[in-house]
Amino acid sequence: MFNKLKILAKFYLPNLRRRKNAALALLTVCVISLLALFSTLKTVSIVDGSNIYKIKTFRTEPAEILKIAGIEYSEFDEITTEKNQKGTIINLARAFPVTITVGDESKTVNLTKGTVATALSAAGVVIDDDDIINMDINQKLTGQTFIDVIKIDYIFETTEETVPFKTETVYSASLEKGKKDYAEGESGIKLVTYRKKLVNGEIAETDKVEETIIKPAVNAKTIIGTKTSNSSKNTTQNTPKQTVAKTDSTPKAVTDSSKIKCISTLVPEKPIELDATGRPVKYKTLLKGKATAYTASEGSVCATGVKPRPGYVAVNPKIIPYGTKLFIRTADGSYIYGYAIAADTGGFAKKNNYIVDLYFNTHGECINFGVRNVEVYILD
Repeated sequence: MFNKLKILAKFYLPNLRRRKNAALALLTVCVISLLALFSTLKTVSIVDGSNIYKIKTFRTEPAEILKIAGIEYSEFDEITTEKNQKGTIINLARAFPVTITVGDESKTVNLTKGTVATALSAAGVVIDDDDIINMDINQKLTGQTFIDVIKIDYIFETTEETVPFKTETVYSASLEKGKKDYAEGESGIKLVTYRKKLVNGEIAETDKVEETIIKPAVNAKTIIGTKTSNSSKNTTQNTPKQTVAKTDSTPKAVTDSSKIKCISTLVPEKPIELDATGRPVKYKTLLKGKATAYTASEGSVCATGVKPRPGYVAVNPKIIPYGTKLFIRTADGSYIYGYAIAADTGGFAKKNNYIVDLYFNTHGECINFGVRNVEVYILD
């Protein structure tokens, strides 16, 4: 019996030792594998605005980590990662909508950062120096924003227009007294260039910038006879040959409004003839009195609907009707305001000692002008 046990021990004991060693080796491999696996477990911080989340994960892709953390995001959000001594940080920048409106059309883009210029570029909106934006172009955007753009464009158009003729009265000694004759007039032709201001594609303002007469008008004439029937040859010496419809006291024109420097930016259809003192030769009425000066803020309009500019003056429409064409100068000649049109009114009109309020571009010009005596010539 003893011998049998001895034989069995001799056979099994080496096998047990081998199995024990194999088990220990397998256990060692498992421990090392687990240690290697847990060495890849990292702490990840997720920064989502003011919220910070921390998770431990074996994953390395930011999208997978955010999914495990249960954090949703859109295609417009921006994901960036950084590493430091404490681990990995995933920054999630949330996109916000920016709506750009040009006229009646709006477009929305999504940004995580940038300026007004960035948003305009993303929307494909190109602006120039004349355009108006409700925000500074370099302003940084941090949340939902609405940007309004007013597109300003200028176009120039040249048209051919008719120059109407006038009818004048002349006296002729070759026509019997009491008889009349007529000479037909002929309209002229002029080329007029207009500058049109377009606001978001719609015409908002039209200004005449140039006018060229290519064919002068020929005035019609009403000829009145002055010839008397007298057989005496001597009496013919007292008959004038021709008399025009003006007196000897009418000043002689030596220049015109196109050759002198005026404050007004308006241009009459035909230069105004002036005498040696710079006063109109032909006019309907002369008003003398005091004048004040005024200016206006951007976007203002006159009482007649036109945009204020030097040349459009304020009046009492009961005295000087709107649309009346004028020539204005100070009594001492220090200011030649020039050709003007009655286009506005104001509180001054209630003061009888003032006859006109002159528009200037700046407040400083108004202060310099102050109150002055003026001559207002109402033209034909």
